[in-house]
Amino acid sequence: MSASFSHFGLVLAGVTALSLMAACNQAPATKVAESTAATSAAHQKANALFEKQAYGEALPKLYTLAQSNPTDAELHYKIGVAEANQKEYAKSTASFRTALHHGYDKVAIMRNIGINHIWTQRLDSAKHYLRTAQALAPEDAKTLKAFTILNNEEKQRWSNKLDSVKASVPTKL
Repeated sequence: MSASFSHFGLVLAGVTALSLMAACNQAPATKVAESTAATSAAHQKANALFEKQAYGEALPKLYTLAQSNPTDAELHYKIGVAEANQKEYAKSTASFRTALHHGYDKVAIMRNIGINHIWTQRLDSAKHYLRTAQALAPEDAKTLKAFTILNNEEKQRWSNKLDSVKASVPTKL
């Protein structure tokens, strides 16, 4: 009787252990579902602000999402766009590089880093990034538009230099 009681005790212990394991496995799943729903709502809110071009409001939400989704390439790209629109070009470039590291479209990344360099007057560097984007997608309209902006900035730079030289030359020699 003690052997069968002992066997019954092991079976009961096994059933209890399985029940406990099942309960343990279910609790995190519920929390994961709640967490996923909360993340999804946060993602929707951040995307809505981003789409409205309310970049200042979207950024804190995007940063929070990036903490819980560090490998989300599209999220890092959006952060880069929002930062650029807030004139935080160094941060934006870093976010674009992170997006590229996680697999985001290289053409878009190179083009946007090039545009950041235009706005910070690093025109030679901008040209390098835009040429890289153009080599990858020769007919990309956004890259062609960025080249137009770059050319206008270069013309303005030369015009300013010419004005400076003119101003330094005496009117009568």
